Amino acid sequence: MVFHITEPYTCTTVDERALQAWEQDGVVKITGLIPPEWFANLRNRVLETLGAAPENPEAWPKLKPLGRDKQCMPLEIEVVKDVVGHFIGKGWAYPNSGGLWFADAPRQLEKQHAPKLERVPRGHWHWDARPDLHGGGGLWLFAPVTEMLPHSGGTWLAAGSAHLVTAFYANLPPAQQGKPTKVVKKWFAEAHPWFNVLNGTEPLNQTNQADEAIRLLNVAGQPGDVVLMKEFTIHSAPEYIGPGPRLCRVVTVSPTP
Repeated sequence: MVFHITEPYTCTTVDERALQAWEQDGVVKITGLIPPEWFANLRNRVLETLGAAPENPEAWPKLKPLGRDKQCMPLEIEVVKDVVGHFIGKGWAYPNSGGLWFADAPRQLEKQHAPKLERVPRGHWHWDARPDLHGGGGLWLFAPVTEMLPHSGGTWLAAGSAHLVTAFYANLPPAQQGKPTKVVKKWFAEAHPWFNVLNGTEPLNQTNQADEAIRLLNVAGQPGDVVLMKEFTIHSAPEYIGPGPRLCRVVTVSPTP
């Protein structure tokens, strides 16, 4: 198999090419979508509530409850609402929770100048939830609060994998339907050897042999950017984070039934 490390389609507005990339890859990056004053307000809100700046590790254990504060929710921004509507339709449910915070200190800095393939995380590639129990059509929204350079702290994604996962579930024979995700992932790995490779320990290189060419994308960006990812996309947390901490707001949004 051949692993290609590329960047997601990047734009400033949702254009026709962005919609095509969304259907093909399941991920789109929109730069400068969130205005700077929102991040200034977010910083002030964190300081007022927690007594520490968002980048301060002392604040991180207390960030999750603060996420329910609508002043800290990117979905309160009209342009963000419009973008979500472009991708999953105008009828979507406002999340019950404030979503997640990714807050991590720098680690594995020895990989900072390693080739891109050596920075690909190993052993933790997965998808969340089950297409057979959830209607699908939802998305994850990543809003970096600190700058995340390419391959240095953002979530890693397998382009187009949401289609593969949903199709795999849809085509399971009756005897295999309704099984736990752990079991289905074993069957998926048998059908798609690259999934096993990413979750293994053998070195990644451009000569691994299989029938599929896999594009790996990385959630990178700076405050103001938004990365949207289709529900059921295969992804992994990064191993290398640096040179500074990773701080990112993450929200999941689902269409209304």
